[in-house]
Amino acid sequence: MKEIKYADFPLNEYQMRVQRVQQAMEQTALDALVITDPANLRYLFGFQNLLQLSATRLFAGVFPREAPEQATLFIPHDCQDAPQSWVENVIFWSAGQEPPFDDRAADIGIVAERIQELGLNEGRLGLELGAGMRLGMPVEQFDRLRALLSKADIIDAAPIWWSVRRIKSEAEIAVLQRITSISAKAINDALEHLHEGITERELYCEVHSRMFAEGADGQSLLGVLFGTEGWRRANMAPTDERVLETGDWVYLDGGGMLQGYSADICRMGVLGKPSGEQQAALDAVEAANEAMITAIRPGVPCSEIYRAGRAVLEERGWGGAIGSLSMGHGIGLNVHEMPDINLYNDEPLEENSKAAPGETLGGCPDESQRQSLCQSCGRCGSL
Repeated sequence: MKEIKYADFPLNEYQMRVQRVQQAMEQTALDALVITDPANLRYLFGFQNLLQLSATRLFAGVFPREAPEQATLFIPHDCQDAPQSWVENVIFWSAGQEPPFDDRAADIGIVAERIQELGLNEGRLGLELGAGMRLGMPVEQFDRLRALLSKADIIDAAPIWWSVRRIKSEAEIAVLQRITSISAKAINDALEHLHEGITERELYCEVHSRMFAEGADGQSLLGVLFGTEGWRRANMAPTDERVLETGDWVYLDGGGMLQGYSADICRMGVLGKPSGEQQAALDAVEAANEAMITAIRPGVPCSEIYRAGRAVLEERGWGGAIGSLSMGHGIGLNVHEMPDINLYNDEPLEENSKAAPGETLGGCPDESQRQSLCQSCGRCGSL
């Protein structure tokens, strides 16, 4: 592994990840990973580049299980270099071309050639084909890759990625705790300065401004909704059309980003004194969230955590208000990761699975952070 600069973590973090990925691949007799999802390239290789936001740029990696030192990055010429990655073999799509280079004309055949050089063109190759994964290449490129590797056994690598990524290292947990604290403080501070006449978009901008001032380095998802009919626009972008009035519900869902890792927390409240019905709803949400937190421990099925929260809501007469079969999810380099806390997921939690229980309920990410994050959370009572 080469010396790295500008990476999210020290080299030993990536050395540990390489070993864990190798072990997961060995369990399924997988010979190599072909990587195009930006989150996976960042997780395993340490590689991240702003051009990955462009749909006209193709980034790829090959990771052979038995020879990680032969791992290879394929990147556009206008990236120039990959100093943030430990990978020593960097191939530009424009290799062998004469200027001017066309970085939009990536040739997936170069990846197939590299796999053949490694003697793996008839092996078992894992690509990001399953739940929670995204191929970072056009379909026509994927079809061509399969045709060029017709003798290979191409399988879904999503289970391998999630078996590794769902268990967070201490370094990852520290980053997640930091960005959660930053996001919670920004949201809570913004809520303390709410007033009639502010729009959803203005509050959205205010929260982001505070998050960046506190140390966030990126934008994750953030929903801002006002009023009793806000649920009809759930997960839509905030607008200038909805102006806050006394008695309105206020709902925020999301957070900032740090070193590629997202926060996703919820805060609910009412501007002014809540009505009896509003207070009852807020109390039910808080109690349901507490029940879910209490249920979390290694070995407990995700469905049991869901049922713990749902039971409280139904007991308090709010069962009919449950609009989703999911009440939480894992979090990390993607804002929504495995495991999902839903009615049908009987997958048991493992230690250091960084789940965000009660994400749809307005709760805090885990037991260890409740006191520090909820001293003035604004999810219940008056704002």
